Amino acid sequence: MPVRLTCPSEMRKVVPYFIASLQNTSSPRGTFALNGTPFIINGTDVENNTVSGAQGLQRFDKQPSYSEVNPGDDIKLDCKIFNKRGTCSWQKDNKTSGGAHGVDFEYSPGFKALVPCQWASEYPTCGGSHQSPVDLPACAKEVCQPPLRFTNLLGDPEQVELIHMLHTPLVKYHMLEPIKVHGGPLNGSYIFDHYNVRWGEDAKKGSEHTLGGKSFAGELQLVFYKDTTNGFHEAINTTDGVVIFSVWLEEVRYPDNSYFDELLGMMDYITKPWSYTDLCEKIPIKYYLPEDRQHYYTYKGSLTYPPCVETVIWVIFEETLPFSHYQFIKLRRMIGVRGSISTNIRPVQQNKLEIFKVHTPPACVGE
Repeated sequence: MPVRLTCPSEMRKVVPYFIASLQNTSSPRGTFALNGTPFIINGTDVENNTVSGAQGLQRFDKQPSYSEVNPGDDIKLDCKIFNKRGTCSWQKDNKTSGGAHGVDFEYSPGFKALVPCQWASEYPTCGGSHQSPVDLPACAKEVCQPPLRFTNLLGDPEQVELIHMLHTPLVKYHMLEPIKVHGGPLNGSYIFDHYNVRWGEDAKKGSEHTLGGKSFAGELQLVFYKDTTNGFHEAINTTDGVVIFSVWLEEVRYPDNSYFDELLGMMDYITKPWSYTDLCEKIPIKYYLPEDRQHYYTYKGSLTYPPCVETVIWVIFEETLPFSHYQFIKLRRMIGVRGSISTNIRPVQQNKLEIFKVHTPPACVGE
């Protein structure tokens, strides 16, 4: 069992969280530096000045100042960061040729922001052919795969951060020895980065992925990036660069799932977008995964939020985790940009994707 700690209030700190964000910028693929920090950008067709789905995201512990960056090919990006948002324009031959700005999006109408059916108007990849989430057919083709092999699931994190990511709480793990996974549908090894939680307005419709048309009360998503990349924000621009393990949350009357107690309690303190605080209970990630990790559905899809890049391998476990009715009430009271977040799920996408139902009995793997 994990060690449980109680943090004195004077040890808590909530820190502003600044983001520099580039969206839909015509620019070459590559990594450049903003205030000395790596920043990912991906795009094409500079000559024709076309928007090509570039994106980037980078955290700063203090507000960045004006910076000039050079991603290569004689392209210069001039960026100005204002609090939580940034604007950038690129130049070719000393002439300003294009620009970029962050675009707000929401999951519910009425906020004067893009709702899911409008995301593709500003984020073209959101209209792609391999979009997530999907409805998983109960009669999906069954296949044998080598077992998923996780390492260091009981490892003690050096630091665990709770971050307000506009529409969801994100829990970021900093490990001295990384948590890794390989096997199953994966080609290579992946490193754990963070998890987030998805929920709906009620227990009847709270998961992003559904099973034979049935929704669950919530969905926990554990995000890993390929170990050949330099982290999550580079991996999302790499084919099969990210694997997300989803665990459906089943609502129960009681008891509470105690592994989420501190997260839910500290959500009252991170009420500003991008603010964050440390969690004192450094709970090993094993306790957020089901016991049975060899029966699951898998397919190749996308992120379920803009820019919706189609570089994600999804693994959705059959076994669920319990989450109490009271704990779901706490989630729906999370303060977002425009008030309480009653839902943060993207509707099921109507794609014709190849979805597999995986079992790894001894007969399959030769054990």
